Amino acid sequence: MAQLNVNLSDVNEKDAEGGGGVIIPRDRYLLNIVEGEVKRNSKNTGDLFEYKAEVVEGEFAGVKVFGNINVTHQNITAQKIGQAQLAALAEATGIGKANLTDTDQLLFQPFYADLDVETYKGRDNSDKERMVVKKFIHAGNANEPPPSKAPAARQREGHHHDHHPGEPLDRALHAERRGGCVRRRPSDALAAYRLTARWN
Repeated sequence: MAQLNVNLSDVNEKDAEGGGGVIIPRDRYLLNIVEGEVKRNSKNTGDLFEYKAEVVEGEFAGVKVFGNINVTHQNITAQKIGQAQLAALAEATGIGKANLTDTDQLLFQPFYADLDVETYKGRDNSDKERMVVKKFIHAGNANEPPPSKAPAARQREGHHHDHHPGEPLDRALHAERRGGCVRRRPSDALAAYRLTARWN
């Protein structure tokens, strides 16, 4: 259990805009947090919520995404962005920012998020990539389009992720052929349906 000791009631979750492991296409996915704790950051300038989330449906179920959210920070801007991200996560899970008092409340609560690919320098100074949460999806931004359907890194020519309007909801996954194999992703239609059902 990790007490937050901050009040998110007056924090605007719309101020929030956002790794490691398997790289999957940029898109909107259903995830839940499987591990998380509040700890002091490495520079001792504030506290952060360090978490591990997993995609919970579709072909990419089980893919892990790691993230850190500033809970408190000496830098006011960093703290404002971090608390806005935390508020957005609380709204995305349905807990609500005014009701979030402990990070354990966030465990295994499904939420939608836009995932992106971040490039960073490894310890050997080589370029590496990891999945990151770009944006938590809640009632305030659910109508915004998801990220590009193309993989963030090195999109191959001749391969597209076009959406096919009119796809029935019971076929929740698009198929995409790559080198003889089929990869699938959650359909926008199904995501929109579920989001509408959650907040209506």
